[in-house]
Amino acid sequence: MVVDELDRAEHEGGALRIVTGQPLPDPVAEIRPHGGDGEEDVQELEQVVEHAHKILDVPVTYHFRTEWRFVAPVDRTWSVVLDIERYPGWWKNFRRVTVIRGDGKSIGSVVECEVRGSLPYSLTYSIEILEAQRPRHLLVRSSGELVGTGRWEFSEPVPGESLAVYYWDVATTNPILNLIAPLARNALASNHTRVMANGYAALKPQVEAVPR
Repeated sequence: MVVDELDRAEHEGGALRIVTGQPLPDPVAEIRPHGGDGEEDVQELEQVVEHAHKILDVPVTYHFRTEWRFVAPVDRTWSVVLDIERYPGWWKNFRRVTVIRGDGKSIGSVVECEVRGSLPYSLTYSIEILEAQRPRHLLVRSSGELVGTGRWEFSEPVPGESLAVYYWDVATTNPILNLIAPLARNALASNHTRVMANGYAALKPQVEAVPR
């Protein structure tokens, strides 16, 4: 079973870098060379552009909570769910995972990830492991196109079964996603839900497989 929830009570604003990496066009620069004619229009346009840049700079924060249940001991669940380097081979949404520092599992390790959901964009972000208490708790800090924190909590509701709960509190830093967030927030949240559902479907057989 997988449960994924978005906390809609807090809307603080959201952003992301354009995937192509190209800067936004400057309409004021396009008009200014024409000289003195329309100077008032140029000044008005400057104000509009300045206001638009302020809007794009406001981050939109998302709060997600995902539950995954497995028929497996909690230590086994921890080992598989947190084997991030193997995600690209299991989890189709993870295009790339690169360990930048450490072993990718212990405190201080940094891992860079590229993820693509059902929407036409990819996100690249790095996670740094801040706390690791096997097999119960892992805290990470995210930077890049997703800025915030992630937290895994593992428990064993009954012997032989385990529950993994993931709290993902992040803001986007892409100006295009920030711009469309008021209209597309639910679509962006649904995209996250589908990505996590794919992850559960991919990891469940790995977790519940009998180790050889």
